[in-house]
Parts: sequence; structure tokens; C-alpha cells
Amino acid sequence: MIDPEVVLNDRKASNFALRTALAAALGKPLPDFLVSGKLFDRCRRAFIEEYESCTGLPYHFGAKDGKALQSVIDQLRAILTGDRGDEAVFNGFCFLVANLPQWYRDNQFNLNVIDCKFNDIVRTIKNERNGNGRNNGLGDDYKRELLASLQATR
Repeated sequence: MIDPEVVLNDRKASNFALRTALAAALGKPLPDFLVSGKLFDRCRRAFIEEYESCTGLPYHFGAKDGKALQSVIDQLRAILTGDRGDEAVFNGFCFLVANLPQWYRDNQFNLNVIDCKFNDIVRTIKNERNGNGRNNGLGDDYKRELLASLQATR
């Protein structure tokens, strides 16, 4: 389920994300016009809406995108624990797209890349949510010493 507070603070939140967050905050189910249809179609609509909201450009959905979307849906179904029904997969997909790392949003915001880099994206989202961020193997003390030595050589 999408966290309403996160959506509230997201300046680029899509209409779908806002409606989902509002429904969650009110404890109400999503309206029928958002829920109806096949899982694939719902995910496609959610992705296109998020893409257009984020970029301000229309998304041309082609055959490659359809294959990639189905692959992402299958991968989500495989990693979900407990309920693996369509609603859980759809919520997982919306969460994945809404929390896509900024680099992907800026440079590679398309379904083919999300499909190919699925494991990396999920790991990055998980690390960011756990507060781990990116670990490049350099300690803070070493970074401070290196910065101080670079500044001293000026």
C-alpha cells in the first residue's frame, strides 16, 4: 500500500498516487474506475500516468513495453510474500514506480530498463527505505582525511 504521507510530500505525485493515498488515508477502497480491468491494463495505466506526470511528455507504449511490463508483473508476483493476488501485485507495481530511484526517473524512465534492472531497483528502494543509502565502501573518517589533505595541498 502506498504511504499517504510520502505521496503528500512528493511534488510530482501522479493523480493515481494521490487518489490511492487518499483512499488509504480515509480507509476506503479505490473507486471502481481505478480498480476495474485486467492487471496488465491497470499497471500500464498507472505507469503511463506516473511517467507523464514526472516528465510532462506522452509515453508511447509499444510491443517491447508490453513484454517488459508483463515481465515486471511476473517478477513482482515472484518476490511477494503472502498474498500474490492481482491487487497485491498492482499495489507492489504502483509502489515500485512511485519510489523509482531519481536517477532512473531522470535518465532511464521506461519499462524496458525497469525490467532489466529490476533487482537493482528493488534493492536500491529497500536500502533507501531502511536508511542504508548507497554504500561505496569509504568510511566517513577516510573521506574527511582525504578532503583535508586535498585542501591542504592547494
